[in-house]
Amino acid sequence: MARRLRNIFDQYTQEENHITHSLFVVLTHNPRLLHRFLAYFELKIPEKKLKLLTQTAPRRHLSRSGLPDGYIFSEDYDVCIAVESKIVEGALTIDQLKRHLAVLAEYRESYLLVLAPEENPGRDIQLFFSANPASRYISWTTLLKFMLMKGADGSAKTVGGYLFGEFIRYMERKYHMTPFNGFNFDEGYDDGLAIHYVKRVSDLIHDPMVTIYPECTGRRQSIGGPWQAWFPKGAEARSAIHPGFGVAPDMLSCTVVLPNGCRKEWKNFSYHLEPGSAILKTVLLDVYKKRPVGSRAVLSFRQRHYLAQRASPIEDADTRISISTLFGKDHSKANDAWWDHLRNIVRNKSNYNYQLEIGYEMPYKACPILANTEATAVMLAAFRALRPVYDLLTIQN
Repeated sequence: MARRLRNIFDQYTQEENHITHSLFVVLTHNPRLLHRFLAYFELKIPEKKLKLLTQTAPRRHLSRSGLPDGYIFSEDYDVCIAVESKIVEGALTIDQLKRHLAVLAEYRESYLLVLAPEENPGRDIQLFFSANPASRYISWTTLLKFMLMKGADGSAKTVGGYLFGEFIRYMERKYHMTPFNGFNFDEGYDDGLAIHYVKRVSDLIHDPMVTIYPECTGRRQSIGGPWQAWFPKGAEARSAIHPGFGVAPDMLSCTVVLPNGCRKEWKNFSYHLEPGSAILKTVLLDVYKKRPVGSRAVLSFRQRHYLAQRASPIEDADTRISISTLFGKDHSKANDAWWDHLRNIVRNKSNYNYQLEIGYEMPYKACPILANTEATAVMLAAFRALRPVYDLLTIQN
């Protein structure tokens, strides 16, 4: 595993205050981005002689308790934006917001800007912002989406561009506060970041997934590992065929999974493997033809066992066959022995705990599109291409 590089914004210890400081450093060195930031969030103040300050108030106040984390202000124009940052859900209070408004009351023109993790805050917080039109509530996800959309003022080689990139990479580690911007492991694979990607992507593609697989409307709510799947309501992972995806250190996989406990579906698969049946070959060949650019269409059997009823499965063996090899594609030589091998595995299935997976392996290096937001479109196209596999295995003969 690649070693993680030290990020310049990692130097700070009091995270909440210094995230604000880091953001202000980026905005200071990207004045065009600052201008766009003010306009986009309708912070209508004169932009001449603006200063950015954190952890210190621009004016002396009678009380220093509960001061905002940062200020964007101009003493010449008597205007100020107070910025309050939260990185823990539920930490924002009405009392704190009222104290901030009291501090701002001495300015001719002012705004209160709150940055927080929640996309939708509680009702009392929503009512506060509705009653105070000069206040803005922005989730960190919304802010980062805006920043990624607008970008830095210059290239990554400029100071502003470098700081912008470092800040984005720093914020990507704040899993609960960041949007999905592609599968990026530039600093080495990290399981926590992978799980973050799974959670974000699961939300983004859930509705279209349910449209493609209307039988599978349920999904894992507690994600302890970097994978997600969609199941029939009330079904268990070991007893229902399902589509799902997994995030590994070197690739993303999108598959239709046939667990060990699906007896009828295994009989279907065995039936279609017989030499006289052409339907399975037609479906698999179509899966191969519709593979995403740079990906591999594969069929694999995984032998597993459980230490206990609720324990995670332990993988003993994995037989993986490229679908291109089954048909003599991609410079491989067709060989009927591979079909005989598949039949032999299935005929002896009663002796083993097998899970069958048919789908696509997408290495990050071979599929650079996965590094941006188009990754979700690629995944959905892959699951559409795999729908005939689901039908083949579930429709009774």
